[in-house]
Order: sequence, then C-alpha cells, then structure tokens
Amino acid sequence: MPYRYLGATGLRVSALSFGNMITVMQGGTREEKQSLMNESLRRALSYGVNFLDTSEMYGFGEAESVMGQAIKDVGVKREEIVVSTKLFWGPIGTSYDTDVNLEYIKGKGVNQIGLSRKHIIEGMNASLKRLQLDYVDIVFAHRSDPTTPIEETCRALSWLVEQGKAHYWATSGWEADHIQHAIELCDKLGLHKPVAEQVEYNMIWRTKMEKDYTLLFDKYRLGTTVYSPLAQGVLSGRYNSGEIPADSRINKQVPFWGNPIIRMYLAGAKKDTLVRICAGLEEICREIGCTQPLLALAWGLASGDVSTLVCGFSKAEQVDENMGAIQVYGKWNRELEARIEALLQNGPEMVIDFKKFLPAKPRREQAVFGK
Repeated sequence: MPYRYLGATGLRVSALSFGNMITVMQGGTREEKQSLMNESLRRALSYGVNFLDTSEMYGFGEAESVMGQAIKDVGVKREEIVVSTKLFWGPIGTSYDTDVNLEYIKGKGVNQIGLSRKHIIEGMNASLKRLQLDYVDIVFAHRSDPTTPIEETCRALSWLVEQGKAHYWATSGWEADHIQHAIELCDKLGLHKPVAEQVEYNMIWRTKMEKDYTLLFDKYRLGTTVYSPLAQGVLSGRYNSGEIPADSRINKQVPFWGNPIIRMYLAGAKKDTLVRICAGLEEICREIGCTQPLLALAWGLASGDVSTLVCGFSKAEQVDENMGAIQVYGKWNRELEARIEALLQNGPEMVIDFKKFLPAKPRREQAVFGK
C-alpha cells in the first residue's frame, strides 16, 4: 500500500481509504451493519489501509457509532489509524424523505445544522461520543455555510485543534474561492488553517480537481481526500448499457439521492457519452487484464494531486476487489494515460500559455507525470 502526505502536513494516509457511508445506508439491521463494518475493516487493515472516513450525518449518526465500535472490536491501535469525520448537517441523516429533513431543520434541529460555533463544538463532542474516541485526526466542514461568518467558522474549527479534539481541520464540498478565503483568513488571524478538501473526482467529473483547485495545489499544497472515484458506481461496469440496474444504490435512493446522480451522469446526452466511454474502457480492460472498477481507481491514483481515494463497500468482498487497483496503478504509463484521455475527451477547457501562444500543459498531465 502506498502512503501519501496529506497536502502540506506531515500526516501520511493510505492511497486507498475506507469510507463507511454505504455500509450503513444500504439497509439492514444494526447487527448486520456492524458485522459488515467489522469484516470490511479487518480486510482493509490487512491491506495497509489506515485512513477511515465517516460523517455525523450518515445514517442519523449511525455510521460514526458503527465505525467506533468496529475500531474496538477489531482491536486496532489508535495510533495506527487516521480517523476523520465531517460536521454540518448534524445527525439528521440522509433521510430520503426531504420533508422530514426540512421539518427537523426548521424545528428542534435549527442549531444542529451549519457551521456556527455552537454546532461545530457540540457536533464534535457528539461525534466523539458516538465514535468512542478522545479525538479525530481530521474534522471536515462538510459544506460551506453562507449564513455564518467565515471567521466564526474558522475560529471554531481552529479551537477544536487547539483543544486536541482534532489534529487538523479540512473542508468538503467547498468552492475554491471559499477555501482560499479561509486559508488566507486563518493566516491573518494566526489560526490553524484547512489542510485538505474532500472533493469528487473521477473519469467523468474532473473540473474542480483539474481546473478550479490548481492554485490551491500550487500555492498552498492543499491535500485531497477524493470521494466517488467510481462516480457513485456509474464506472463499476454495471451501467455500461446506460440503464440503471434495479438493485442499484441510485435506483433505491430516488428521489433524494438518486436524482442528482442521474442528472450528473445519465441525463440526456450524458447517457450516450457514458455508454461510449464505458465501451472503450471495457476494451482497454480486456487488453490489460483488469476490471473496469480497478482501471477507474488506478486512473484516480495516478494523479499526484490525489492524497487518497475514499472507497465504500457494500460487501466485504469488495475490499479485496478494490485493492487490486494498486497493481493496476503500478503499471501506469504515458501510453495508457494518453489512450484513456483520448477516449474520455472531457477534460477542462484548454488553457493558453500566451508567452508561447501554445496550449499550456493540462493539469492532469502535470499531476500524473510532473511539471
């Protein structure tokens, strides 16, 4: 297992990591979820995975509880793992009944959502209790909060670090200008600044990593914990026909969760593009002897802007399957990269180097092969 530094910190995280959102959100009893979490964690640790990702919102806080219990059940030493959680929505869960969420937010949960000092501190204390831990290594601000002054948010998150409740704080789902503002404000005020962003990045969804965040990478050495490396399962090989499998996560979670995924990847002309891309990926996979998910994961690993890819597992066997991406990544070369790039044709718009009046080297190429 390769280990990478999380941005400009001295913290090293496994190139593949374990996020447990899917573990608790696919249904089943608490006992079934705990059993799956325990076995998946055992297998992940055996491959050298050391970064574990969860959130206060997943499954009404159940994801944190299941992860905390698994850490105890498996018996891993605390210093051997890197644990992160995320704060913003409170333990309202990702209920598929939007009205339930809205009523909660408007009622007793009015101060349990967002990035106020109150919620950040109370939410952190509640998360640690569910995780049965004294501290997390990283606490993420799960989204930006336009209704709370950013100085209040930065001071509260920095305070968590000062108090030893977290070693670092980071952002998740923030726009580049918001991250830059937070970093510069923290520098000005002498606060602990965000060290990483949790961002979606995969063969289909590329602009943030390859365009929006380039200044953050170059100037601040921002780390990244990448989620949805398989595009919410769309690159798993099950969607190659463009149709949504009846037993898929997307189909089960319409409208609350599934509809946004459909709009991102399968709506209108996007469906035809996906079918074309997947057909080409299938051919490449046959030639190099790997599965489509492993190729997609290796593509993500090839980028030096990626600190870790967060993988979710609905079955313990998927841990073994996904770890094969390390071997595929080890074979990465310019020929394979160029062939996939020619197939995808979806990188950010070309940037011109006006000193030479020539196209600048794409960020993806810089991240994979160096400047």
